[in-house]
Amino acid sequence: MAKRSRYHDWLVKNLADPVEAEGYLNAVLADYPQGLAKAIRNVAEAKALAAESGSRSATATSLLSTEDSVGSAMDTVQSALHDMGLKLTISRESEAVLG
Repeated sequence: MAKRSRYHDWLVKNLADPVEAEGYLNAVLADYPQGLAKAIRNVAEAKALAAESGSRSATATSLLSTEDSVGSAMDTVQSALHDMGLKLTISRESEAVLG
């Protein structure tokens, strides 16, 4: 397993806060949609560590193997939405769902 950087450790610690996770995902979505799969993986890792389970969700794990195709798909989706004058955003569902 690759050694994690101090930045990654700091990032994951901060992403345990649902408000921080929401802002982070929206920033990635706006500035670098190709990185959305990795960003979701980081949030899933933060949630797992906060719950002290140490495991990632199945959905986040499946994104690991398809990160390139997720980036391509996001480019297509964002381009289509832009043509319609729309944009994709991420928001928290509820405090109860996120913990």
